[in-house]
Amino acid sequence: MSSREIALWVDERWYQALSLHLKNETVEDKLNNYLDELISQLPDHTREKISREIWEEDQ
Repeated sequence: MSSREIALWVDERWYQALSLHLKNETVEDKLNNYLDELISQLPDHTREKISREIWEEDQ
């Protein structure tokens, strides 16, 4: 399975402010959740095809 790293750069002050605001969730967790939300907006057939391919590669 191939994966792609997505690197984001943010000023430390923004990161700290977000971390304090989120309290029980990390900035990284929040971004992962947002990415999942974006993926869920893809057409069903696209999500199903990719999910199936990933599952097959993991077997």
